[in-house]
Amino acid sequence: MPKLKSKFLINVEYFTFYFFYTLIRLMPLKLAYILSNFFCRMIFLCDPKHRKRIIQHSIHAKIVDNIRDAKKFALQNFLHFSRVLVEVFKIEQLIKKGNVADYVELKATPKAYKAFFGKNRTNAIIVTAHYGNWELSGMGYYFLTKFPVTAIMRPFNNPKIGKIFIKKREAAGHELHQKTGAIKVLLKTLKKGNSIGIIADQHAGSMEGVEVQFFNHPARAHISPALMHLKTQIPILVGVTRRKPGYKFQYEYVVSDPIMFSPTDNKEQDIKDLTQLYTSELEKLIAEDPTQWLWAHRRWLDINRDRKKRKKRKTKK
Repeated sequence: MPKLKSKFLINVEYFTFYFFYTLIRLMPLKLAYILSNFFCRMIFLCDPKHRKRIIQHSIHAKIVDNIRDAKKFALQNFLHFSRVLVEVFKIEQLIKKGNVADYVELKATPKAYKAFFGKNRTNAIIVTAHYGNWELSGMGYYFLTKFPVTAIMRPFNNPKIGKIFIKKREAAGHELHQKTGAIKVLLKTLKKGNSIGIIADQHAGSMEGVEVQFFNHPARAHISPALMHLKTQIPILVGVTRRKPGYKFQYEYVVSDPIMFSPTDNKEQDIKDLTQLYTSELEKLIAEDPTQWLWAHRRWLDINRDRKKRKKRKTKK
């Protein structure tokens, strides 16, 4: 749960944020990229906590195999997300209903195109990750398919800043709901013929996740997409928006084959197997350009987690 903050701290954060938010929106995109690049390099030097995590996690997942390469990788990761922040600030200035193809190229497999983007397309259970520009992912899907998307969100640590991002998402065909009562809301949405979106690449609590393998290490993944699919048999769309090479606002919306799962008599095992399926698909997409994933997040159960919890887990085994 987000930590409660004083009104003073909320306002200080908000007005600091809003100053840079307004400044970036007034700038041409290229100039904003240059400014963000400069500040990002300063933050990289002054933020040892997240820099260290990226270095540790990239070696842990065998993306790199030594400290020197891991440090270079960490800087690339920082720089990518500094550009993403600029794009999120300016996104509705750039993307309109009629010009989405100028910035986002659809790169779906033939099966995915037929199921989700063709003439007889269906709604979807969208599974995506904190990869590329995930704000653009939902917007691109909506403009390409015309299916509204319902997403579940956690409360922002700063509600005033949160209102800005919520307004952006709602303007892009999103309906947002809190986690409380989420399952009923998602099922109702799918029944209406709309799509749901779930960012399923972060650590899940023991009540809302199952253990899976992610880059050959144990992690706990959210089971919501599996529950929705087993209940409705609506296909799962696994996709990400990946930045194209170059210093421009150009992405490709990469979508894997639809996931359809035939249930057995063992529901618990079905949920685990299905959760592993879409986790593995996300892993494949992330591995194609790992610099664009949120490596600072504590994703795994066997690194950078509470020692007592790790001991408890080993004891259970």
